Amino acid sequence: MDAPHTRRRRLGASPLCRGLTEAELDEILAIAEDRQVAKGAHVFKQGDLADALFFIAQGRVQITKDEHALAALGTGEVLGELSLFGGGHRRSASARAESEVLVVRIPSRTFRKLLEVWNVGAMKIVCNLSEQLTERLVTLNEKLVAATKSTRADAQRAQLQSWKL
Repeated sequence: MDAPHTRRRRLGASPLCRGLTEAELDEILAIAEDRQVAKGAHVFKQGDLADALFFIAQGRVQITKDEHALAALGTGEVLGELSLFGGGHRRSASARAESEVLVVRIPSRTFRKLLEVWNVGAMKIVCNLSEQLTERLVTLNEKLVAATKSTRADAQRAQLQSWKL
């Protein structure tokens, strides 16, 4: 395991931990564990119990659902964040290491215990996650609207083509 100041610097550089003090970062790191994931191995698989959030400290991870690529994430990014908000659900996608990867695993159950005692660092992380999830939702909505408009335009063109003599 790396020195505490190295772990703190890595996690503190993430948007996930924006605004956390060193002491708050240390409280989060106290419940976190570092995991090395070999290239080609899974961080987690679709259908696994969603029991932790993962912060990518080094490397790249590909996210897939039913073997279809959804995203590629790299150093500083977070995956499995929905596990912090709900209990007992399954992973909706798989995460596979595209390179040697170091992740910081934050168990959901332990994180929720911090929230129960009004831990400020944990609350800041939830606020940061809610901002990130809001941005993703807005982006997805924009893509959905664009796809809907494109589909409608294609349908109208096809209908016009069918009317030609």
